[in-house]
Amino acid sequence: MQLAVLGLLAIGLVNGAFVIFSLPDYFQAVINASIDRQVRLYPNIDPAQVGQLRQMAGTIFTFSLIVGAVVEVAYLIIATLGTLRRWTWWFWVQLVLAGLAVLAVPQSAWTSTRSGSRPLRSISRSTVCPSDPASGPGAPACLRASSSRSRRAATSLT
Repeated sequence: MQLAVLGLLAIGLVNGAFVIFSLPDYFQAVINASIDRQVRLYPNIDPAQVGQLRQMAGTIFTFSLIVGAVVEVAYLIIATLGTLRRWTWWFWVQLVLAGLAVLAVPQSAWTSTRSGSRPLRSISRSTVCPSDPASGPGAPACLRASSSRSRRAATSLT
């Protein structure tokens, strides 16, 4: 049984290494496509802000990837030691984690099939339209349009 667990951990390590080396290109493309879409929707965005946003998003992703890799390696080390040394407390930790994973399946299915969920429309209204939304008729068109959409959405919920 220990050999089976160690084999499963080795497969997890290989999978983790594959994911770590394949994710950056994919997510960079997704981030760039999202930012490009926002720039097309709001052409008044300063190009310097767009560059800063791209750099910040890349930095956050890289940091998250590094933290995830460190956590995965630490978990695999503890799992390997726990399996080889037959730590009984590790069995209970694994049992609880497996139970939580099983509970996440119905929640994920419910979230993915839920109707009415839409992606966010704008990066940040303060980035797109720097003027005060309370300025009324003098506010930029993007704020007037978004505030009227928000009022319609709020009234449809009540």
